[in-house]
Amino acid sequence: MELRQYWNVIWRRRWLVLAIVLLATAISALMAVTAPRTFETEVKFITRQEPTPDSAEQLYFTFDRYHNWFASEFLVDDYTQITTSDAFAASTLATMREDFFANKVIEDLNKQTQDATNPGETPSLRGEEDAVDRLKGNISALRMQDIKNAIESDRRHRELRLTITAG
Repeated sequence: MELRQYWNVIWRRRWLVLAIVLLATAISALMAVTAPRTFETEVKFITRQEPTPDSAEQLYFTFDRYHNWFASEFLVDDYTQITTSDAFAASTLATMREDFFANKVIEDLNKQTQDATNPGETPSLRGEEDAVDRLKGNISALRMQDIKNAIESDRRHRELRLTITAG
């Protein structure tokens, strides 16, 4: 078939092509509007053990540096299991419920907002008067399982990656 014949087929069925495009646009818009808002962050940790320092009088070769590097691989394996455990989630929740935590988060948000504004502009602070109380209320509603579900742990060589996703 030639390109003109293809075009003629498409032109004769243009209502079908237009309907597919409009349907896809409507579904995409609906999903964008009704999808729940989620936030995600990724934290990377590089783990390693400090090797024992070489002494000046050492006359023979040791594998200390290699063993430290190799042991670091196993540390990351342990850390990935630790960060997905119930104890880690419980400890995280306990830290979040401390009195200083909500105040520190709002303080950091305000500082980031002030740092992000251009000189001479009045920053729009996110931490209103009741922001700390609202954050404390949200934290008190959290369960240990919510934190455990929000944290995903992965490793690559000596790098531990935590991905935290939450509403």
